[in-house]
Amino acid sequence: MSERQFDFSFALRPIWLAGHVVALVAVVIFFLFGSWQLGRLDERRETNQTIQERTFGPPMALADAIALWQEAPNEVEYQRIAVGGTYRFEDEFFVGPSSLDGASGFRVVTPLEANGSVVMVVRGWVSLDTAGPPLAGEVRSGPGVVDGYVLRDEVTFRGVPRLGNDVGAGRAGRIDIATLAPVPDPVPFYIVQQLPEEGARALGDPSFDEGRHLSYAFQWFAFSGVTAIGYVVLMVRTGTRRRPRRRPTASGAPRSAG
Repeated sequence: MSERQFDFSFALRPIWLAGHVVALVAVVIFFLFGSWQLGRLDERRETNQTIQERTFGPPMALADAIALWQEAPNEVEYQRIAVGGTYRFEDEFFVGPSSLDGASGFRVVTPLEANGSVVMVVRGWVSLDTAGPPLAGEVRSGPGVVDGYVLRDEVTFRGVPRLGNDVGAGRAGRIDIATLAPVPDPVPFYIVQQLPEEGARALGDPSFDEGRHLSYAFQWFAFSGVTAIGYVVLMVRTGTRRRPRRRPTASGAPRSAG
């Protein structure tokens, strides 16, 4: 049999001192990453709360939304807006492809003349095999009532639109207001219609998904804990030695087992 003996003098060697620093830095960094993800989760929840209040709150007039957009666009995005006007069906566009409930199709984007301005309206979603635009049965213009929420233009971070190859045929890859609008000075945002439209499916409310920040936080905290515990276990195993017990001889003096 043997008994355990602990000797941690090795921990003061230069290579182990460097290991202590590396392990400590790793534990701290992993923990900070986890805390950062929790902070992002809180920000996401606050953003979702703001979006929900704007989307389902009282509607803003188009003129007020345009004026506020010039000063603070972030305060207008997702704001509910209600406006009546005349649709210009002859200038309608299909934008996409995009998916809805697992199916592929297009968003129907139609300019709306209202109060002397022209605003692009996403009226709904249609399947890929839909003929058009414009949608079948629509006249060259007609009255329209919009109750939806405001979104930004869809361009790249350099301001370059991502348009498809059939712009001349009424198809576009993204909603680029400067290209799709039939007038030189359109409203600088577009509206997603939440009321049902004939011939198109409603896109519904904006997403309030919280993302994967919580799961990422758990992962980083787990990395921090595993690193700390694993390093302690490594030190304990390295510093633990087994010393053999001595068995007594016939004269009574102990002798080494074996």
